[in-house]
Amino acid sequence: MRIYLPMIQDALRPAAREAVATWVEFLMSRYRGRPDSPAFSLMDKQMWLAVIGHWPVDVLQAAVTQWCAEDRPFAPSVPGELKALGEPIYNARRSLNARAQELLRGPDQVARDYVSADDLATLRARLGRGSGIVIVPPVTIEMSDELAQRFRDGSWPQRTEDQEAVDG
Repeated sequence: MRIYLPMIQDALRPAAREAVATWVEFLMSRYRGRPDSPAFSLMDKQMWLAVIGHWPVDVLQAAVTQWCAEDRPFAPSVPGELKALGEPIYNARRSLNARAQELLRGPDQVARDYVSADDLATLRARLGRGSGIVIVPPVTIEMSDELAQRFRDGSWPQRTEDQEAVDG
């Protein structure tokens, strides 16, 4: 996983401002009726940069390609129209990055999110060396007060004779 993390992070690196401007100009040049004044162009580019400037260049390229492939007779009037095409790709990469970061934290760090270090040491001692511990997010289990007390003091659950016979 560690070898893939830099690739995942590179896939999230924002495009250079010039690349965003180039792709926006390309998209706008495909359609008629766009104002050509320098003031409009500067304002337009700044608006686009503010909305989609955080995207990697290939996400921007994919969104522009998708827009053009849908054979629309007009350019997007606002960056949000293009953002709707590229944001799912970008969000999937962000999720992948977050999951990779979580996995690289290691089981002990994830376990500490749910179980104190002392409780984790006690669990390891009870299970013995070589036993794996899988920590899952907390769940709520309804049980009687008597059963809850037996669970806390370690007298429940107990193996039944049937379980011992099957395990041999």
